[in-house]
Amino acid sequence: MATNLTFSTSQTNQTPKSCHSEKCTCNTFWSILQQTSYIKLSNKTGNNQYRLEEWYEQRARRIAAIYARIYLEMEKELGGNPNLKGRFYWMGLGAFASKTVAATFDSWMTRTGYQGNKIISNYLDAPKSVHIFAKGNLWLFMDVAPWHWAWALSPGSFEQCKTSRNASNYVAPVKKAL
Repeated sequence: MATNLTFSTSQTNQTPKSCHSEKCTCNTFWSILQQTSYIKLSNKTGNNQYRLEEWYEQRARRIAAIYARIYLEMEKELGGNPNLKGRFYWMGLGAFASKTVAATFDSWMTRTGYQGNKIISNYLDAPKSVHIFAKGNLWLFMDVAPWHWAWALSPGSFEQCKTSRNASNYVAPVKKAL
């Protein structure tokens, strides 16, 4: 079952139209990137509320698109730089792999097995296999995308924070969703 994720917003600066720099911890840095991964695979359900896409095929297609965008350096808000297109070579390969995963979820055998083996009893393990495959695709994405975004956004922060990434240290809403 997909988890709902709700984020709250707060102001760090009470003076309108002004700017104040705020230094975040490594736990906040990783939490924000993990939150980004979750949001990109979710449907908005309300103001700052998201629900993870439940349809495996659709989620796999989103993952493929995000991998391609990272490879093509199209996500400027996450450090993408078109002049460095291809630096994250693995993400280009990941896009093709996740597209293949989506096609697998769209196959007749997967759909038949996923819907409870009502037709052919020889495929009794199909639903279990589909769920395992979907989880693997999801958790691989949830693991690797934040690493790439962290490097693209700030190699310095990445170097400083790379050993401290730990889901048990994420901020409460992100930790709860995971």
